[in-house]
Amino acid sequence: HPAFAVTRSPRRWRCESSSPICAGLGHGGSTPRDLIELPGDAHLDHVMVGGVIHSAIVYGPSGNGKRTRIRSAAIRAGRVHITISIPDQFADRLADPIEAFHAQLKSCLALDPVVITLQAMSFAIARDDTAFCSRVRRLLYDPPPEATIIVTASERLPAEFEDVVQDIVTLGLPDPAAILGETTPQPRPIAD
Repeated sequence: HPAFAVTRSPRRWRCESSSPICAGLGHGGSTPRDLIELPGDAHLDHVMVGGVIHSAIVYGPSGNGKRTRIRSAAIRAGRVHITISIPDQFADRLADPIEAFHAQLKSCLALDPVVITLQAMSFAIARDDTAFCSRVRRLLYDPPPEATIIVTASERLPAEFEDVVQDIVTLGLPDPAAILGETTPQPRPIAD
């Protein structure tokens, strides 16, 4: 919409409009209690139903309620929603991050059908943890049938993540590729 203004540092978006139509975008960095409907909400609902899509990236500006919207869509679809914080996997100095991730993932998968949000994937990317990132990419490429794995991001993720997911959702944003002047991300086709 015309009031929507996006600023970006190299790969990061934030809405700066003070228009009431943007009221769901959390200008203070915190998610508002009552989220307005954004472009992309219907797409997110579609990801949750039918059990066809099992991996996706959800892009949106910081503070626009990505996790809250995913949780609401999962509940409407009759599914359990769990968030795994990627920084938390690295917080325990006594456990290997991949082992910690596997343990948490295994617990989540017992809650079939489950929607699992991987939050702050950019943390592992910034750490340049190749093994951890590779494990997440394999999970997105070949997700368990009882789960939908969703990576949330306010920054454009590297192509090796976009290329392996089955769908890409943008919440309250113009197409992320258009913002960055890049080619439109094309998620891989879903096998029949």
